[in-house]
Amino acid sequence: MFKIALALTLLTAQAATLKNTEDFFKESQTAFEKASKETTFQKKSSVLKTLEKSFEATLDQYEKSNPAEGDEKEQDVARLFYTLEPAFELAKLKEKTKKDCARKKQDVLSGDNQPDEAPTSPNAKEALRWIELLCK
Repeated sequence: MFKIALALTLLTAQAATLKNTEDFFKESQTAFEKASKETTFQKKSSVLKTLEKSFEATLDQYEKSNPAEGDEKEQDVARLFYTLEPAFELAKLKEKTKKDCARKKQDVLSGDNQPDEAPTSPNAKEALRWIELLCK
């Protein structure tokens, strides 16, 4: 009985410490500032790849803590991750072209699912910011 209680306590503590979207926006901001100081596409990409790994590790933890169905917090993190996916894909290229940049920007805008007159979502703004930085 003690082992079960301990396991439940540990799972609850782990779930409570999982990153949420606010944490990832902060982490992205810090990474963006670091990448902004870099001069090459490869170095900027390397910073973004580290952020992607952080997302993947957190999403994996969410899956382990609740394999049946993700809660709203997990879904929000996953939504941000998938919105950033075009930027992550761009970062994986050895070299980028103007066409690659335009395509990834369009992927973000198309996936944003906002009505024509609505402003771009915060998630899409973050992805576009990264794409613009990588495409400088």
